[in-house]
Amino acid sequence: MSDPAASEEIRKVLITGGAGFIGSTVASACLDAGLTPVILDNLSTGRREFTAGRIFYEGDIADAALLDRIFADHPDLAVTVHCAALTIVPESVANPIRYYRENVTKTLELIEGLVRNDCRRLVFSSSASVYAAGAGGEAGEVDEDAPIAPSNPYARTKAITEWVLEDVARTGELRAVALRYFNPIGADPEFRTGNPNPEPSHVLGKMITAYQGAEPFHITGVDWPTRDGSAIRDYIHVWDLAEAHVAALRNFDAIVARHIVPETSRSEVPYEVINLGTGDGTTVRELAEAFQDVVPGELDVRTAPRRPGDVIGAYTGTAKARALLGWAPKHTVAEGIRDALIWARTLAGTSAPSRSADTDTDADTDTAAARQDRSRRSDAKAKPPEPVVDVLMPYYGDVGLMQEAVRSVLAQRDPHWRLTVVDDGTETGVPEWFDELIAEHGTDKIHYRRNATNLGVTENFQKCLTLVTCPLVTMIGCDDRMLPNYIGTVRALMKAFPQVSLAQPGVEVIDDEGAVVEPWVDKVKRRVYAPRVQGAAVLGGEELAVSLLRGNWMYFPAICWRSDVITEVGFDPNLRVVQDLALTLEWVRAGAQIVVSDTVCFQYRRHADSVSSERAYTGTRFTEERDFFLDEAAKMDRLGWRRAARAARLHLSSRLHAATLLPGALRRGSGAGARRLAGYAFGPTRRRIG
Repeated sequence: MSDPAASEEIRKVLITGGAGFIGSTVASACLDAGLTPVILDNLSTGRREFTAGRIFYEGDIADAALLDRIFADHPDLAVTVHCAALTIVPESVANPIRYYRENVTKTLELIEGLVRNDCRRLVFSSSASVYAAGAGGEAGEVDEDAPIAPSNPYARTKAITEWVLEDVARTGELRAVALRYFNPIGADPEFRTGNPNPEPSHVLGKMITAYQGAEPFHITGVDWPTRDGSAIRDYIHVWDLAEAHVAALRNFDAIVARHIVPETSRSEVPYEVINLGTGDGTTVRELAEAFQDVVPGELDVRTAPRRPGDVIGAYTGTAKARALLGWAPKHTVAEGIRDALIWARTLAGTSAPSRSADTDTDADTDTAAARQDRSRRSDAKAKPPEPVVDVLMPYYGDVGLMQEAVRSVLAQRDPHWRLTVVDDGTETGVPEWFDELIAEHGTDKIHYRRNATNLGVTENFQKCLTLVTCPLVTMIGCDDRMLPNYIGTVRALMKAFPQVSLAQPGVEVIDDEGAVVEPWVDKVKRRVYAPRVQGAAVLGGEELAVSLLRGNWMYFPAICWRSDVITEVGFDPNLRVVQDLALTLEWVRAGAQIVVSDTVCFQYRRHADSVSSERAYTGTRFTEERDFFLDEAAKMDRLGWRRAARAARLHLSSRLHAATLLPGALRRGSGAGARRLAGYAFGPTRRRIG
């Protein structure tokens, strides 16, 4: 096995295609193993949100200038995992030229760039489709010495790339390990990423599509020489694949060293091929049975004759992978099915544990009790993941906007959340609507509480914090909206940067109608005061304090906190404005850091005429803001942060905000308000105005 010191220098990894299904999962496994992934992806099939909290370069693997810049930025890159490729077999048959260009020609450009930048280790994402299809043979175990006979253009691009790598390795310019995957299923068990294709073309994808649409699933061919007559495959959980990549990185030098004789240094080719599978085959009929064991409803399974091009399939042994990687698969087929189902539901925009067709009752009799029964049956077979993020929603206001905000939480792709709505004593409340949601989604996902009396904004915020039990927490406004990637994005950020106290992801501003807008105040925030971030950046200390005091560019409802941080400090009951800024600055002074990401995953609603804007037009809120900033200046002085103290005394963005409201105050006929605003915007610093 490997000498741990042999690969000691591998700490940072370039992952091409790192925003796709396999590549993003490999990136997550690298992060969990203490390796730093640098992602290169042109996003033609990958998803930008899969790069949240990670070093990301958007571009093509054949872009020589971009590749040189990546290595200039990261001279410690020691190895490349090459996952970038087009992968749809029927598409490759219809458009082979595109597949050879993208998968082969551009890989040649990549290899040249790697050699040019002296990054001479490469782990290649290959495929078991390079083996002979076995159209008329018997199903059985395939090892690495089986004949290579790819049957479609996609598979041929993989085989050609392997031959290229072997030939280049023969020259000594590169060392390579090709990992031949069998049939990946599932998703990252923490649901940071998964298959970005809403309707995957593989057998399990078709099974999920049929189940969700209450349509039949056809087993094509039941006369194969297998144990039940259906074709056989080797289904491996994508997380097992990802961990095999980490093992290949850890053991890379030892793997290729097997082919080098010290006396000659190049008597054999520093190139190795390893199959990745479970060591056991699963027939299509067995897959359908395992699927049925996982889901609460019925999968309508039917049989059909073989189709042209159908093959019996095969599976691989794991002896070589165990010997060279020290790796073995850990996840079952059932776990792969479960994780694929959860990911498919979140990708479709619903986190419900069961589909609407899971019951025999018709619409007229589909009562809350029936839904509760379905939920209980669903939980017994596929218990949803443990919540990691408490989503708190203090509510008082427009019922329709609140329901829209709740639906945005239900649409999260990552299911590791729990929603608690705290109704601050509205006159009627909406308990019946929540009863239906709870019946459908379960009490482990949704809670609704209603205060007996109206506590007020800050007090209701504080009440929400007493309900926190998850390690992470966010407090969404009851009129804001999460985009479907919010939970996944903030979880990835908090995991990638364990030293930070909170994460501020990218935010869009929407108006009363829900349209994306960029008001003047937000434009100034982003272009003048907010830090310039590509990907994600960790900020802290006086520099962060200065930045926030010059212009509070954060959006509180979009922030994700570590629960122990926000619950320890809580909200100041004496403040009616800038509670978020006060809370953040308290922890910045205590040495906390934050992570800021440019991945947009939240929509903040800015109303034209809100309660706060009415108070703004009269100048009232700026009296409170000035007192807050003067208090902050004193605190910064005591800490010795002189630049932060000056920024607090100047509070430039707050003054500019007041100046922009002057015309509105005059139009409203509020002369006193206009005088207060003018005094605040242009007058000297003092304790009170007006």
